[in-house]
Amino acid sequence: MRIVIVTNNNLFAAASLKRFADEQATNVCGVAITTQFPGGRSRFLGLLKMFWYSGWKYTSLKLAINFFIPLIARIRGAPPSLVDALRRSGFSGPVKKCARADAPEILSWLRDLRPDVVLAAGATHRFNDELLSIPARCAVNMHPSLLPRYAGRDPYFWCLMNDDPTSGVTIHVTASKLDAGDIVDQRTISLRDKDTVLDLIVDMWQLNDAMIGDFFAQGASTDAARPQNLAERTFFHDPTRRDVQRLTSRGIGMWDYRSFARALRVATTTAGTRRCC
Repeated sequence: MRIVIVTNNNLFAAASLKRFADEQATNVCGVAITTQFPGGRSRFLGLLKMFWYSGWKYTSLKLAINFFIPLIARIRGAPPSLVDALRRSGFSGPVKKCARADAPEILSWLRDLRPDVVLAAGATHRFNDELLSIPARCAVNMHPSLLPRYAGRDPYFWCLMNDDPTSGVTIHVTASKLDAGDIVDQRTISLRDKDTVLDLIVDMWQLNDAMIGDFFAQGASTDAARPQNLAERTFFHDPTRRDVQRLTSRGIGMWDYRSFARALRVATTTAGTRRCC
């Protein structure tokens, strides 16, 4: 099986694909790292807009996940990104950074790789039909909610905000409509004991790790995928400062030192720990 990964290469992707890295790294024939923030902004401008729109508490959560935890992981000798984890487990293929994976030169490169499966792991843009036509077998995406509910951005915030009893993770066939493809697998998490958004994110890392590992171990088949009931679809964007304040006023924080330490422990012990000989 030949696998191409399209990813933002962040900690969420690395921690969600540890078992995949251990078991499938040598089947990965290429990785495209997308760098464009949603809306076409640079990372710096994206952070500024996030701070202005969502406030410091929410921005600090994103900085913890995307900067501070990976930095400490690197200092401790653990792979801080998905590509680092794959390299440690035997991946030797090419990596290309690009604003978007549907740029003409990237599409040509992907076709030359002849993938059976394209795995989206935190890609920063929607896939168009031309990109979706490249894999011989399927393109799949992992999404941190129980689709069709909470399509779009930051579902781990919104399910807590809406006081849901459960959340979960989904593998679905990638479609040109964001988060709308047929569901391959879903697994559930209880939200009743969640004190921070970061705790839920870590739970999602671990559940994704098991679910994606099983999907590829069982042959990466989408034959039994079922259509989403889009009448039940909900879609969310970034939270506002007021949204964040409403959630924290109920005693649910963005992160704390305990959840930070837990996330760091998971990141440094479960992301690509099997080194290639």
